[in-house]
Amino acid sequence: MSLNLFHNYINCLQKYDDFSGKSSRVEFWSFALVNFIICFLMIILLGDNSKFHIIFRVLIFLPALAITVRRLHDVGKSGEILIAIPLSAFLGYIFMNSQDDISHLFGILFAFVTLMLNLRLFFLLIQDTQNEDHKNIGTPSTDNL
Repeated sequence: MSLNLFHNYINCLQKYDDFSGKSSRVEFWSFALVNFIICFLMIILLGDNSKFHIIFRVLIFLPALAITVRRLHDVGKSGEILIAIPLSAFLGYIFMNSQDDISHLFGILFAFVTLMLNLRLFFLLIQDTQNEDHKNIGTPSTDNL
C-alpha cells in the first residue's frame, strides 16, 4: 500500500460503493487525515456552517462509511457496530430530554454505551490486519501425514 495520502484518498473515493473487501490501516487513516485537513481548512476559510462544508460532509458520508466497513472487515469484524453507535446515541438523546428521572438515567446509560461503542470502534480501526496465514504459523501441517 502506498503512503501517498492523496493517492489513497482518490482510491477510496473511487470505491465509494464497495462495502465488501478490505482496507488497510494506511488507506483508512490516509482517508481520515485528508478529510480532516479539508474540513479544517473549510472551517477556517469559510466558517463551520458554510454551504460548501455541509455539502462536502454529505458527499463524503458514503465513501467514509464504505471504507470504515472495509477496515472493519480487514480486522475480522463486521460493520454492525456502525449501526449500534447512532442507534444508541439516538436513544440516549430521546431519554435524556425527558422530564422523568428514571428516563433521564436511561439516557445517561445510553450515552455511556455510545461512548464505549465509539472507543471499541476506534480500537478496532487501529488494529493490525488480521491475516489468515499468520494463524497457521507454528501448527503442524496434516498434509505430510
